[in-house]
Amino acid sequence: YIVRNSEAVLLVVENAKQYAKVSDPSVRAELPDLHAVVVIDPAKLPDGADVQTLDAVIAQGKANPLGEAFAHGWKGVAPDDLASLVYTSGTT
Repeated sequence: YIVRNSEAVLLVVENAKQYAKVSDPSVRAELPDLHAVVVIDPAKLPDGADVQTLDAVIAQGKANPLGEAFAHGWKGVAPDDLASLVYTSGTT
């Protein structure tokens, strides 16, 4: 529900057990905005899983640093700017 309701385009999950919750084709059909899944611990993922590992994402970042664009961007961030948004069920 949260992934669909938030219109998430990228989902980061901990492991194969969490990936299984969104890998079923009937579930993915309900998530039209979801374009990518990143798995932190890829152990026990099924063959052919449509994911990126966190290690691969880190390697891509190192190979293609944002350089000046990043340096310019972070300087425009002020202490009162929103840094993160946590989407919860409201039960905690």
